[in-house]
Amino acid sequence: MKIAILGGTGRIGEGLASRWAPLHEIYIGSRDIEKARNAACGYSCKLTDQGLDCRIDGTSNKEAVEKADIAVLSVPYEAALSLIECLRPVLKNQILISLVVPMKKNGSFEYTPPEDGCAALHIQHLLPGVKVVSAYHNLSYRKLCKLDLEIDVDVV
Repeated sequence: MKIAILGGTGRIGEGLASRWAPLHEIYIGSRDIEKARNAACGYSCKLTDQGLDCRIDGTSNKEAVEKADIAVLSVPYEAALSLIECLRPVLKNQILISLVVPMKKNGSFEYTPPEDGCAALHIQHLLPGVKVVSAYHNLSYRKLCKLDLEIDVDVV
């Protein structure tokens, strides 16, 4: 399967790419192509050093979506809305997995749901015809990056 991780240069992107790359083709998407390429190279080297074969490429968010069967939205809520506007023409038949949770930091984090009730519903309204799934909100990137650690949790 070909998976695009939009915002894949972030910590959770690294964890997901590290877990999925031995089994799937991964496209690390970013606004900054050089940053995406560097991240993909770093993730690949880390996996190769552990004796794992992988296929990870860094590219623009748009190109990642165009190549992928599934796209993972791994950016902050504010960035997600503008990214979706840019990607709307190329998001067609993919499933879009949203990790997005609208939060504000006021000393601690505060959940600030959109009018639709949650980010996934808001994103679904912005992308009619695209299958939007909300998942992976409760997984720690630290655990994801420890490949020898079996993660025994549900994805809600």
